[in-house]
Amino acid sequence: MKNLFLKATLGCVALMCTLEAHAKAPSLRIPLNVTGARPAALGGAFTAVADDQNALFYNPAGLARLDSSFVALADLGLSFSLGSGGFGSLMDDAGKVVETAKGVAGGSDTSKQIDGFSKIGEIVSSRTVSFGVKNQSYWVSPHWGLATTINMDAGLGVHSKVLPELADLAMLADLDSRFGYAHSFLDKKLHVGLAPYYKLRAQGGQANFSLAEAIEFEETVKSIVGVGQGVGVDLGLMVTPIEAMSPTFGLAILNVGDTKLYSAGKSIFSSVSLFKDAKESGTPDLIKQAVNVGFSLSPIDGAGFVRVSGELKEINRPSAGELKPAIGLEGGFRSRFVRAVADVGWGNGSWSAGFELRLLLKLRVSTYVEPNLFFDRRSNQRVWVLSAGL
Repeated sequence: MKNLFLKATLGCVALMCTLEAHAKAPSLRIPLNVTGARPAALGGAFTAVADDQNALFYNPAGLARLDSSFVALADLGLSFSLGSGGFGSLMDDAGKVVETAKGVAGGSDTSKQIDGFSKIGEIVSSRTVSFGVKNQSYWVSPHWGLATTINMDAGLGVHSKVLPELADLAMLADLDSRFGYAHSFLDKKLHVGLAPYYKLRAQGGQANFSLAEAIEFEETVKSIVGVGQGVGVDLGLMVTPIEAMSPTFGLAILNVGDTKLYSAGKSIFSSVSLFKDAKESGTPDLIKQAVNVGFSLSPIDGAGFVRVSGELKEINRPSAGELKPAIGLEGGFRSRFVRAVADVGWGNGSWSAGFELRLLLKLRVSTYVEPNLFFDRRSNQRVWVLSAGL
């Protein structure tokens, strides 16, 4: 009886979120790097900065530039996005929904109520919603580091029409485990590093997610999600020719030669009932190689510091028109145990920002813009990240 009530409730919720059908499946675009709230706040201009645990993911050569150790058993991050347009657009849409809902609730004309529901659907369907949970454990010291990251993301694209289709649905679950080492040459002016990694990924999605599939959600997920595993390596180089203001050139070759994910068979995801038989539906796409080059400069460098950075991303893409520039600025106070830093950046054509406070407990808030994680709707979405760690 309880299960019947739950399914009926799900059905009612789905009916209230009536959606518009789309002809093509979700694009399932996954960003090349989804790790690190600080690099994201800098607009992604981190290849020539790389001076914390994020060096493992952006430029392993930066491990040679660390001056102390960083350890975290649980660095938990929560991220969410409510689509494009920022908070102003979101509040406008929320106001329209509330006003329309009041008219529907207070009216007695059935045709006007139907029109009201349709209007609400059109407002809601202009947005995609995504939510992510990430936990990272790491131990980095000068010249070396290791990290394990578990990341789970889900996305929902709401339609505006009535049954039978309700939404576009996509999901991603990642396990990334890596070790990095860097060595210094030429009296610590040149740093070279590499970071081999193992990645396990469950990924899938479906356009036109129907009411019947929503009721049988677990079985549907098993039919649309594939699980794959693969190994790869990131390479990095950093050059700081003089000490004054630390001008640094950075080069990172990520996912060298592309990383192909093979059928995983039994894996950590097999213990999750949602993914138990997902391996039968195939494997996720390969992870493409990216070549990034950057430059950074620290006009003020000490306990109080200011640093500017710039970067060109994915320069290995065939068209010069696809070059993706990014700039970043950060400053504040830092010591071995205390850190208070503010960041601002520009990347993907939009501004990003963040701040970090650290006194035993690390707290970071960041916001940045990226292309829709899962849906080919030709719009960007602003992502908000809250990260706390011990």
